[in-house]
Amino acid sequence: MTHTSGALGLIIQITGVSNVVELEQKAHEFSRGEISETYGLTVDNRRRWTTADSVALRCSSYFEVNLIDQCRGTGMKVGAHQSIAGGVANAVDRQIDDGGNCGQIFTHSPQVWQNPSIDDDDAGAFISTSADHGISPWVIHSSYLVNLCTPKDGLRQKSINSMQQEVKAADRLNIPYVNVHLGAHTGVGEEQGLINAVSALEEIDIPEGVTVLIESDAGSGTKMGDDFEHLRFVLEECGHQLGVCLDTAHMFAAGYDLSTPAAVDETLDMFASTIGFDSLACVHLNDSKHACGTNKDEHAHIGEGHIGKAGMKAFINHTNLDSVPFVLETPSEDGRGFAWNIDRVKQLAEN
Repeated sequence: MTHTSGALGLIIQITGVSNVVELEQKAHEFSRGEISETYGLTVDNRRRWTTADSVALRCSSYFEVNLIDQCRGTGMKVGAHQSIAGGVANAVDRQIDDGGNCGQIFTHSPQVWQNPSIDDDDAGAFISTSADHGISPWVIHSSYLVNLCTPKDGLRQKSINSMQQEVKAADRLNIPYVNVHLGAHTGVGEEQGLINAVSALEEIDIPEGVTVLIESDAGSGTKMGDDFEHLRFVLEECGHQLGVCLDTAHMFAAGYDLSTPAAVDETLDMFASTIGFDSLACVHLNDSKHACGTNKDEHAHIGEGHIGKAGMKAFINHTNLDSVPFVLETPSEDGRGFAWNIDRVKQLAEN
């Protein structure tokens, strides 16, 4: 265990750690022991020591203390979609409680046409608390009502207006990504639907530092985005620099198998050859309650759905995903919520 102090704070590095148990033992030694006493620091007890993870703790002296492990999974970003009930800054506290270090929010109810309502104090608290605890990146998920592929002028304009408000909110909150589904072509055909989506996206004035991510879809009805080629078309044809968010449950429902290590390799090879990992900015990590290719979108606990433990483990540990943040949208049921699922991801990354 080594330490240095400087103008930016105290940096603690734990080395020689080969597994999670050793990491947690040394972390507890630090939080209670010699280094804390020497520097007069009191560790904030809200932050739980979890599995192999880079942990940022806020101390009473206002130093930021960083625990850097040497285990497999170092630097892995995993978090959950958090509620902003009571204020957007509350999403950060909920992420801390669940053990996450990145995440996603809605800026308002996703079921209605509504503009974000975030005051300056709330925005400032969101930014500062996220920075204090090393929680990044965040993603804003757009309204479920947005339909970029629609041929209907009124719905198209509402969708553009809604997305404009979301990217403005992202800029205000220092959030780098706004995630959106392409929507449904509702009968005009796939090609025209994709053309509609591209033209709608080009109407949005996207601030510098914000990227719109196109999410993969399960593909029921006339919804677009269930084929990697749909995503490729939009990325290539749009004048904006866009990115991709892959949802594991959606991919699986759309027919991209992820249930075995070999299937994960095959599916990600297809993604690499069609789009490329340089465009992948985020993964929605969810298991599926339904079989591959059913086009049914219903999420399950990590490793307990039809993708299963072997498939999830292979996906989480895939070398091309080392730096990609995993955001969970798993259910809260059977007495298990985001904290359980985040811990499950970390376990699968280490074993």
